[in-house]
Amino acid sequence: MQVKKIVVRLGKKSYSIIIKPGILNNVSEIIDKLHPSVPVAIISDSIVSGLYGKKLKADLQKTRKDVHLLKFPSGESSKNHEQLKLLYTELIKKKMPRNSVIIALGGGVTGDLAGFAAATYLRGINFIQIPTTLLAQVDSSVGGKVGINHELGKNLIGSFYQPKIVIIDPHVLSTLPAREVVTGMGEVVKYGLIADKNLFLLIDKNLDSLLEINNQKLISDIIYRCCRIKAQIVEKDEKENNIRKILNFGHTFGHALEQVTDYKVYTHGEAVIAGMRWAVFYSHEKGLLNSQHYAEIDKVLGRFGIKVGNINTDSILSAMSVDKKISDNQLFLILLKNAGKTLFYKVKDNKELKFVTERWINSAAKKNHINY
Repeated sequence: MQVKKIVVRLGKKSYSIIIKPGILNNVSEIIDKLHPSVPVAIISDSIVSGLYGKKLKADLQKTRKDVHLLKFPSGESSKNHEQLKLLYTELIKKKMPRNSVIIALGGGVTGDLAGFAAATYLRGINFIQIPTTLLAQVDSSVGGKVGINHELGKNLIGSFYQPKIVIIDPHVLSTLPAREVVTGMGEVVKYGLIADKNLFLLIDKNLDSLLEINNQKLISDIIYRCCRIKAQIVEKDEKENNIRKILNFGHTFGHALEQVTDYKVYTHGEAVIAGMRWAVFYSHEKGLLNSQHYAEIDKVLGRFGIKVGNINTDSILSAMSVDKKISDNQLFLILLKNAGKTLFYKVKDNKELKFVTERWINSAAKKNHINY
């Protein structure tokens, strides 16, 4: 299958996204051309390190002396100060110099954690993304957002730090658990809803096949389309001052849902799917999205089977109060007019937010009869 390439044009920080099934078998050649001979630290979680980390380390050791594989416990709970400090300690002990390279090999958590380590160790060293989950391949590996969570909220500590290259191998998705595929597909749907109605319709038509990852050409094309959309947005607004905020569609409620359930009930993508259902409900309640479009979009999102039960509304609102999209003490939401058409909506007051959120949670609880 032909290599697909996207260039993210950010002046001196420009970089390529390379997409090709099976490319992980030749990734050492790409890295050798970019950063010959320099020390490398592969950062990966306890699962991915066994699947791909050891092989990548062995491949890189053929052309350089210093290659290290640093592992951390898998899961969102590792995105914290303590785990970051442990990575710093390993990098320091191994005397990694400023010209060395950190490779983030894994999913979104790995990219965020390893990327933030790269951004801050010795005031910034080279960074390469090799995403191995669908969510990371279509979204989090592109755009330079890196960081960790704080006990008061998700992704509150971080930076914008662009990688030198993003290398995507759709073949690795075959090892993903079904739940992780759903997690990533939620972000794919997001791109259809915020920027490409035809992509949304394609997902609706082929969702069963996509969830089974049994059509490599289709999944490669969809990864390419999502990355292209994100690259175009990032080129216009690298630091999320304006249009890049639309990438947070579904994340206001989604992040809050993750937080109030202690990151133990939902994966990030599952929470975003719930957050998108909340956002389209909010859009319909405010008269921005007509009933026909609301029903069509909600039906597709409902096919993922993400259940939200009797979540405490006040807890959700409290979590939303530290959302990054708050400006001048007012919360801005990304809402929909139709698939592919978004708008920025300023919440008038907390009463409105609570009223709509309560209505949606009560409706979801009645449908699903699930309590957390």
